[in-house]
Amino acid sequence: LAHDDMRRWLQSDPPGTLGPREPQILRVAYPDRYWAEVQAAAKPYSRYEPRLLHGLVREESNFNKDIRSFAGAIGLSQLMPYTAKQTAEWLGEPVGDLNDPANNLMIGAKYLDSVHASVGGSPFLSLAGYNAGPGRVKQWLGKWGNVPTDEYVERIPFRETRGYVRRVSTTWQTYRYQFDQGAAFPDMSRFNHQAVPDGDI
Repeated sequence: LAHDDMRRWLQSDPPGTLGPREPQILRVAYPDRYWAEVQAAAKPYSRYEPRLLHGLVREESNFNKDIRSFAGAIGLSQLMPYTAKQTAEWLGEPVGDLNDPANNLMIGAKYLDSVHASVGGSPFLSLAGYNAGPGRVKQWLGKWGNVPTDEYVERIPFRETRGYVRRVSTTWQTYRYQFDQGAAFPDMSRFNHQAVPDGDI
């Protein structure tokens, strides 16, 4: 409940407006938990940066390794058992204990990479695919055409998925703002006019 209250409050009081105690507030709201494990899990993949996975994990589980959703998703990356089993097979590994942080993140990182590849490399579409399934992302592209990313996100018919893309994107950039000072923010301009820049997925 405190996490949800903090998130709502930060929607009207974003980073950059929090005054002299901003670093302390952000460290409570956006802790750097499991960062070493996230980096290790994401290291084999170059399609997305590790902070994207870190933001996803924060929003999926609030870093509670033992959490289980009402739908049955498990652990830090909130993996459904079938998805976890299929992804572990791609890795040539047993599915293992999904409450184990390193194992859960290894499978979650691979699944995010596979979704990222299937939606043309857009981090925004990959988040939609992680939440709603990559098949739906392609279905919506077929229905609406290759519209600008912001229009695509606003058209997502599932309120949960629409909010998820916004939340994880915000958390991703907030992590970069808080912990990766001096690192340039990624240039997302190629996604301005088309959800998939090359139009090929």
